Amino acid sequence: PKLGRPLARYIARSPPVAFACDAAFAAVVLMHDYALLTTAGLESVALHALASECGLRASALPAPTARKGESFGSAGGLGILVASRQEPLAARALSAPVLQAALAVVVRCEVEDGDVLAAAVGSVSEERWRSAMRTHAAHAAPLPPSAPSFRIASLRAGQHDFDSRALSSALGAAVSALQPSWRVDLEAPDVCVLALLVNRSLLIGALLPPFSPRKSDPLPMEPRQWLVRGERAHMRPHRAALLARLLAPADGEVLLDPTGGVGILAIEAALLASVTAHSVDLDPAACDAARANAAAAAPRLRGRVTVHCGDAARLGGEVGLPRASVDCVLADLPFGTAPRHFLDTS
Repeated sequence: PKLGRPLARYIARSPPVAFACDAAFAAVVLMHDYALLTTAGLESVALHALASECGLRASALPAPTARKGESFGSAGGLGILVASRQEPLAARALSAPVLQAALAVVVRCEVEDGDVLAAAVGSVSEERWRSAMRTHAAHAAPLPPSAPSFRIASLRAGQHDFDSRALSSALGAAVSALQPSWRVDLEAPDVCVLALLVNRSLLIGALLPPFSPRKSDPLPMEPRQWLVRGERAHMRPHRAALLARLLAPADGEVLLDPTGGVGILAIEAALLASVTAHSVDLDPAACDAARANAAAAAPRLRGRVTVHCGDAARLGGEVGLPRASVDCVLADLPFGTAPRHFLDTS
């Protein structure tokens, strides 16, 4: 108090100082905080793509440490990039091919030991919530004037004495306390709040367009206008975009995906560079889906993706590719448990 009152009088009497203090206050309070989700392990590729293609500078959060024998599953497979800006991000950056989702950050912190669930819920303050909703409003359509809807989606990994459903329920109660007039809608909410808790690392944010939530998945499939047949997709489009950038094929090269599925890797590579891509798969249904996706992307691909239904081990015979005709290979190899039933691994 002895210092504060004289300082306040000095600021009030000095317009330049008052202006500087107002600017500093605005820079601190009115920042837009974003969390951009990508694939863990490929954060550097995503950062380079965002900087070179969108002019966005962000930073990657360190990955949580797993104990021996511990697996984080889908929650641990996320790489988190963060950016704080005075101006909202451009739509081009939010829809960058290398992103799985974009969030307006409500909470990003390390939860202390003890009652983790109570600490997670208690971290959602009114100030943080209002700030995130201001960022959400800068990108999303205006909320309905009466009774907007929301949904909580949770991804959790690590040792906790509660499950993801309990986390969603507790956070839903916290949001309802902040927004008493809001209602829950699991099918088509106006606002989707995603909670990601890995061990003690907590991230809570509001999902931003162009990403839209789905009831069946806490994280939506990334929007791709050409992905008209994605029901059999095992590779997320943003991960295919990351792998294509990691490979960095040169214009004019011939690229092969020997386990092509619905063609996502081949199409993303052909959209990145002027390559001729061949997608090969044994499954006729997957090949039909790949041809439909390639046809939907035809205006941008200009015939540079060809789908073959056959055995990639017999490229010269069934597929018809001449020997030494491929420059690079990009594949989502079948390393799951199912392939052991039909692959000769001897």
